[in-house]
Amino acid sequence: MRTMSVPTKAAGIRPSHPAATYSVASAAAHPQEMQASLGENRRSAALATLCLVLFLTFLDIYDRQCRLAGIQTQLRAGVSSLQWVVGAYALTFAASMLTFGTLGDQFGRKKISWPASAFLIAGR
Repeated sequence: MRTMSVPTKAAGIRPSHPAATYSVASAAAHPQEMQASLGENRRSAALATLCLVLFLTFLDIYDRQCRLAGIQTQLRAGVSSLQWVVGAYALTFAASMLTFGTLGDQFGRKKISWPASAFLIAGR
């Protein structure tokens, strides 16, 4: 059996990591384990991305709620007028979410998620 050593500094792998040295025969014999670890990394990255987008959504909604006092002062609006402002924003936000969701279904989630996030941030 032939054993290869992977350069740990160039690969950015800690020497104590199990992937630091591996056997060519064992890597070929266990491709399912390698695929499982790749799938786990992708799932973690997808979860982190979704959490980031959800955080941006909540931050945007919180920001709008904090600005209501300033809107009320500048427009000399009552409570019912502020409800219209919140409703108009919620309708616009929901329409953009549905639009970007449909575009994501047609063109792919990865291609649309970053432009949609940029659109959300630009609206701040």
